[in-house]
Amino acid sequence: MWTSRSALVALLCCCVLTMLGCRGEIEEIAIDISPLHGCAPLQVQFVGKAVTRADITGTFSWTIGKATHLSGPQVTHTFETPGKYHIALTVTGEQQTKTRATTVEVGKAELPRLPGLYLQQGCSYRALKEVEEQKFVKQLGKTSLEDLEQRIVGRKLSTPELVTHPLWRREHTHTFYLVDRGQFVDVPLAPFQAYGFVVVGEDVGEVTLFRILPGPETAWPSQVVTRVVDSWELENLSPAAHALRRTRMAAQAHRYVPQEQLQAGLYFIAIKGQDKAMPGLRPIALVASHN
Repeated sequence: MWTSRSALVALLCCCVLTMLGCRGEIEEIAIDISPLHGCAPLQVQFVGKAVTRADITGTFSWTIGKATHLSGPQVTHTFETPGKYHIALTVTGEQQTKTRATTVEVGKAELPRLPGLYLQQGCSYRALKEVEEQKFVKQLGKTSLEDLEQRIVGRKLSTPELVTHPLWRREHTHTFYLVDRGQFVDVPLAPFQAYGFVVVGEDVGEVTLFRILPGPETAWPSQVVTRVVDSWELENLSPAAHALRRTRMAAQAHRYVPQEQLQAGLYFIAIKGQDKAMPGLRPIALVASHN
């Protein structure tokens, strides 16, 4: 008698649960990770997938390590330090919550010992060579009165001052420093934006990123102007044809990460040593990746 009544109750409960959909709102959870491995800093994309009942739209919550919490079916996180990280994806439906866990191991890339500038490629580093500049001198005639008063002295000159000034009527030139387009190293834009570059060495006084603004022509010239120095030793970093925009980079333990959103194009990385008058330039061409 009792057995029959228990069986009847169990059958009724099963029917009710089936009608309510409690046979499983969330049947299965999967996590796709890309890349699967690498060295810090490592940017990883996590994609969560859940098989749910047709009328259920679950919410996705991620716990990465001990302190990072993200939401959404697809998230991206950069692991700054090496280690083994616990990853948990929780999918929540109307009446059910289900969790899937996995781990990510992030390795460590050993910094090169030789001084220089390096781009990280996975768990290794690629050295960027200092550019070889060519020099071209353009004759501009003799120093004019206007140039002497406005650009050099900064005031009106009397006749005796004018005729005795050492630069009056001196031959005036512009010295252009040029770099062949073939010296630019192609670098994927996204990794450079995320990881920047690493400078090894103690004798670093200043690190600057120059973006070469395109001129009116549709294609880049075979030679790119890096700087112009006039006969008065005044350096012009903005020649009319190919202006350069200077952006100071912030140092993060020898790693320099761009602080602004970069675009595809030609750039110089300038490293000025503490005892070096002119910075050494490393030319790169940031290239947008196409999926």
